Amino acid sequence: MTLKEMIHQYKTKTGCSDSELARRCNVSRSTVARWSSGEIKKVNDDTAEILSQLLGYNITPIPNGNGHNHSLTNPWLCKSWI
Repeated sequence: MTLKEMIHQYKTKTGCSDSELARRCNVSRSTVARWSSGEIKKVNDDTAEILSQLLGYNITPIPNGNGHNHSLTNPWLCKSWI
């Protein structure tokens, strides 16, 4: 499941707006819009931790050159937070 799909599923299930999700993740609304469109596929460590809790997926770190980004295109499913 991609980040775009996870964000869509979360927003549909919870009714959460881009603005509210941005506030919860400490990012801009435009960043959430870029996640939703599929433009952004990777997030930093802090955001990955927050998204893991909100979306109900354990986002496993996959080094991206510097070892500090997480790929969300193939996360391990972990529904324990939902």
